[in-house]
Amino acid sequence: MRVLIDTKQNAVAELHGFDAIITRNPNDFQSSNLEIITPVDFVARYF
Repeated sequence: MRVLIDTKQNAVAELHGFDAIITRNPNDFQSSNLEIITPVDFVARYF
């Protein structure tokens, strides 16, 4: 079930022009065309 949910999240993000997905488990998005960022990396980069 987790793969299905992650696949839908990725598809919606790509459809709406998102640049990245923030997730605790980047391995779930290995085939994504988007940048995959962990919450820790996001905070370090933008705050």
